[in-house]
Amino acid sequence: MLPFMTGAMLSSASQPYSTLGVTFDGVSDWMERASGFSATADGKSFTFSVWYRNAALGAASEKILSHTAGAPNEFFITTTPKFNVILRNGAGTTIANGLSTSALTADGNWHHLMIAADMANTTVKVYLDGAVHAMTWSTGPLNDFVDWTGTTIGCGAQPGGTSLWSGDLADFYLNTAAYLDPAAHLSKFRSAAGKPVDLGPDGSWPTGTVPTCFCGVAKGGAASDFGVNRGAGGNWTITGALSLAASNPSD
Repeated sequence: MLPFMTGAMLSSASQPYSTLGVTFDGVSDWMERASGFSATADGKSFTFSVWYRNAALGAASEKILSHTAGAPNEFFITTTPKFNVILRNGAGTTIANGLSTSALTADGNWHHLMIAADMANTTVKVYLDGAVHAMTWSTGPLNDFVDWTGTTIGCGAQPGGTSLWSGDLADFYLNTAAYLDPAAHLSKFRSAAGKPVDLGPDGSWPTGTVPTCFCGVAKGGAASDFGVNRGAGGNWTITGALSLAASNPSD
């Protein structure tokens, strides 16, 4: 199998998968899509996967993925520091609000976060580094549609540049139409050795279809490549100047 072309994740039969981390400075770096993702719809199933590194957890509320304030969905780390997963329907009603049962450890290492929702069966699963991450749900999860349409969405901050992420991200994946139970599908995103797995040039390998969003930087690529969405939901607008991380999850 030939390596993929420049601008896609690099993979071949003889070369291990390599992906680069991108640093958000926590001051002026973030990405937005003004009208949310294109080519998507509200639904009861989604799968999210990302690699992250953050050595200063708890200094501030830091958004990995977030719509505008009080609008649909937010995946972030609180000042406690814990993961907070908030999902809302098209009417703005919260249909799931979960917080880590225990505080996260700020160790400066790369970690893998996977969130998968099957709202029809009132299920949201959170996995951290290949294991179930215990969550306490103050609301839901409820059998309802998750709102993915029509609202500005941000990566690395709440849109407008608040609650900025101060750390590194890699291989940002969101499929707003498929539930991949981590108990059965974790290996599609995280290897047994705890490293990223090649998702294909357009992120389609986990499900056979192109996801809403898949962003990453191939070996030899530029940090700005992270704003190129290889999925179906459209490219991001970068504010600030992303930089390549000092280390990478595939190292």
